[in-house]
Amino acid sequence: MEGEILRPISINLQDAVRQITEFLGNVAQAKNISVRNEVPPDIKVRADANHLSAIIRNLVANAIKLSLSGGVVTI
Repeated sequence: MEGEILRPISINLQDAVRQITEFLGNVAQAKNISVRNEVPPDIKVRADANHLSAIIRNLVANAIKLSLSGGVVTI
């Protein structure tokens, strides 16, 4: 990521997490895993949208991958 220009903006964290959990919904469903978004609706972060999305996506995907069938992933 060297030389990459960061463009930090204000992002609602609950919405960012919701987008990723919807994106990974089929993966979770295939493993019979529930994903819960418990991020409060008023939390905002200042971050580069692409980087934040990649971080959340990797964390949630790894949690789904490493959870047993019937498990729950809570963010």
